[in-house]
Amino acid sequence: MNYQEMTKKQLIAALLEMHGQVKRFEKLEKECQKAYVRLRESETRHKSLLDSSPEPIVVYDKDGITLYVNKAFVNTFGWLPEELIGQSIPYVPAECISHTEATLKSLFSGDPVPSFDTKRVTKDGKILDVHISSALFRDENGNPAGHIVTLRDVSDRKKSREALRLLAAVVEQAAESIFITDADWNIVYLNPAFERISGYSREEVIGQKPNLGESRLYDTEFGQELWRRIANGLVWTGRLVNRKKDGSLYEEDGTVFPMRDTSGKITNYVAVKRDITQEVALERQLRHAQKMEAVGTLAAGIAHDFNNILQAVLGYSEIILSQADIPDNCRRDIERITQAGKHGAELVRRLLSFSRKVDMDMRPINLNDAVEQIKKILTRTIPKMIQVELHLAERLASANADPAQIEQVLLNLAVNAKDAMPDGGTLMFETQNIYLDESYSRTHLGARPGDYVQLTVSDTGHGMDKSTIDHIFEPFFTTKEMGKGTGLGLAIAYGIVKQHGGYIWCYSEPGEGTAFRIYLPAIESTLSREASIVETKPPTGSEAILVIDDDDHVRDLTKRMLTPAGYMVITAANGREGLENYRKREKQIALVILDLIMPGLGGKQCLAELLKIDPKAKIIIASGYSENAMKEAVDWGAKAVLTKPYCAKELHEMVRRILDS
Repeated sequence: MNYQEMTKKQLIAALLEMHGQVKRFEKLEKECQKAYVRLRESETRHKSLLDSSPEPIVVYDKDGITLYVNKAFVNTFGWLPEELIGQSIPYVPAECISHTEATLKSLFSGDPVPSFDTKRVTKDGKILDVHISSALFRDENGNPAGHIVTLRDVSDRKKSREALRLLAAVVEQAAESIFITDADWNIVYLNPAFERISGYSREEVIGQKPNLGESRLYDTEFGQELWRRIANGLVWTGRLVNRKKDGSLYEEDGTVFPMRDTSGKITNYVAVKRDITQEVALERQLRHAQKMEAVGTLAAGIAHDFNNILQAVLGYSEIILSQADIPDNCRRDIERITQAGKHGAELVRRLLSFSRKVDMDMRPINLNDAVEQIKKILTRTIPKMIQVELHLAERLASANADPAQIEQVLLNLAVNAKDAMPDGGTLMFETQNIYLDESYSRTHLGARPGDYVQLTVSDTGHGMDKSTIDHIFEPFFTTKEMGKGTGLGLAIAYGIVKQHGGYIWCYSEPGEGTAFRIYLPAIESTLSREASIVETKPPTGSEAILVIDDDDHVRDLTKRMLTPAGYMVITAANGREGLENYRKREKQIALVILDLIMPGLGGKQCLAELLKIDPKAKIIIASGYSENAMKEAVDWGAKAVLTKPYCAKELHEMVRRILDS
């Protein structure tokens, strides 16, 4: 516009218009300044709001460049705002970068991005487990401008969750039976072991009340005490007997305790129970084995003393009978005494068979042959209404055994079976090769895994209850009437089987018959010929022999047996006296016959002292403990073992053999 050509009026109008525009600009400027202030106040308010959040927050633009971090982020990750603003994300672990990029791509493409767990790195390199939530924000035109991310540190929560997961796995996989009830004793949880042990499924038990010890094996006082203790919030520990779904009983060691909330109120009860049925059975077997061992030791001790008495009876009888000038009536009486003494010796041998203190003639044998031989005897002796059946395995492995002793076992078992079937029945013998595995060994005390020959003797008789079975192998225990049994049959069988390194178990139920199973270690068949016995004339000698025995009769008798053969016999009543005699006549004494069991200085200790004096001393142990002594005496230093009661011939032969060795 040409202001020179304008009229004054036009000029004034233009100036007024310009002034109005200036005013409008000034007003707009003021409004812009106010809007800017409001914007800054809003930004400050928003930043203050973000900074007040306890959760770390980051604001990114659409290219992933950091625009803002709040104070919680700085406190958690250690990065300062000036180190991050304008930068990409430096706190993402390498393994999480691809996932983060994919998340951003999905976010800006409009796809919904759920919250998720991932990892982030602090400035000092510590890896944190975080839970991330993202939200998109847009510009004034509605286009994506960036996103806001909230990061929550869940490391502790994840650790707690992991600990709970492990705890749950332990409970689920525990061998112990575990169940949890609510405060009203309704079961709310049980683990798989509970189902496996009891036979009840989870569905059958959840919501029901537990039957702690309600197998009716406990009296009312026990039950009341159990429930009273638990109801009062105390811990109960003890042994329970419960019933499985199939009706069978099982024993448990249990602990029941309350769970409380923060206020101390009981919210739940927890029961942890361990099935100890197998352990209890093994404990029972151990107690029985210990009792049998103790009884065997007692029997052997009695037999030892009785052997000394029989030694005197038989020895003096033998000396008297060797005289030619005794009257016939006296000779008959002495022969009767000798016969009675031999019967007594046989009784002692039975006791020692039980206590495993007898000599064995071991050789490889086939048990089928032994069974068939016994059947021939039984068919002539047992009542006809008892049928004898044999079920013998082909190619049965051999066992190292004494044939006579095995026949004794079979006869004893057969006699007991016969007595259990007064009205007739079936007596069955079975053999088979069998391998006893680890599981069997764990449930049968003393059994070792390996190959065995199994011999089963069973009957269809009246059977036995559990309390009877617990005592059947004890010497002199019998269920028969007075005068109809000695109570030694099964005790002898037990001792013989044990001496063979085997095991014998009894299975019986009242009215259901009885089965005895014998397991003997299997060997390869290497049957040897029986050695022929050559009769020889009792040898003589002139050496000096020291006899040490606390029994007067045994000392005197041994001297009277040896003296006619030319030996010079020196006697001692105990170990210390024997040592004194040996020290005085060491060079003169050629042999020592030493009793094993003596008061004061026993035979083993005396043997050790004698060998200290002369390591080459020739010593014979005289004892009823023939088998154990034979094994141990050689280790102690003895040359041989002489089993009481012994006859003059046995004594002479052993003395000469050791002297000449």
